[in-house]
Amino acid sequence: MTAVTEPITGPITTARAVSRHYGGTRAVDGVDLDVFEGDVLGVVGESGSGKSTLGRVLAQLELATAGEVTVAGRNALALRGRERRAFRRHVQFVFQDPYSALNPRRTIGQSLEEPLLNHRMGNRRERAGRVLALMDACGLRAELADRYPNELSGGQRQRVGIARALVLRPRVLVLDEPLSALDVSVQAQIVNLLKELREEFALTYVFITHDLGIVEYLCNRVAVMYRGRIVETADTGTAFTGPRHPYTTALLSAVPVADPERERRREPILLAGEAADAWDGRGCRFAARCPVARDDCRTAEPPVVETAPGQLVACHYPGSLKLP
Repeated sequence: MTAVTEPITGPITTARAVSRHYGGTRAVDGVDLDVFEGDVLGVVGESGSGKSTLGRVLAQLELATAGEVTVAGRNALALRGRERRAFRRHVQFVFQDPYSALNPRRTIGQSLEEPLLNHRMGNRRERAGRVLALMDACGLRAELADRYPNELSGGQRQRVGIARALVLRPRVLVLDEPLSALDVSVQAQIVNLLKELREEFALTYVFITHDLGIVEYLCNRVAVMYRGRIVETADTGTAFTGPRHPYTTALLSAVPVADPERERRREPILLAGEAADAWDGRGCRFAARCPVARDDCRTAEPPVVETAPGQLVACHYPGSLKLP
């Protein structure tokens, strides 16, 4: 049960002008994104920004309305039938709610074996060995294979969800807010597990979250989404110390700091309105809430500019809003 390991040149996953619309709702609207092998890319933004929809399109759980998604240089959207089904092994998805993602009528062992059966990988003995190996790697005792999801804790169920995503030996994991349903102490355990698994299995992560503290700890790069577009992409250190888009700056201004004195003096940047407020399709979609917007921001879509190596910003006046 070996995975295909073609040599990779350039990004392992790309999105080019990718959109996903639901009627008149532009959940994802013209996204360009590169994910490089070994990345832990954090995708952040408010609820409704489109980050979960983008993740589902990258994992081919939903088809893009327009644009192109590639994995290892191949256009995933052009594949059909058996070829498409086999190719989906390379990108797997970890869901936000581990309970609803598992079939309550199947044991944990059956749920983990199911992808192998669907893809006709290995004989019975090989499948059983793969399941037990993944359970061990994810910190699950072997006897839990005969349990049902309702007999496990939330942290154990999320470990099962991660193990199931790994069972097909993917290259990329898309994780959709995998910590949001867990207690804080369990969150830390899962984060450490993800770090260990990335090293052991040479994984690439697209980590969707609203928690910037987790991004700072876990991710080497960050992409900030607003109303279906990526407004800033940068190395995590660069983004956190020198954000250039006003929306990124406002988000980071609300992140608590460890120094009590600095935390006492800190004044978060408060944005007017809501991300879901009406937008007429002209100009920058953040202009109505932006504290430093000018007239042309309301009439012209901002270009994407590289303000530092690897830092891409969709703003007419990058850097005009500073962290307090």
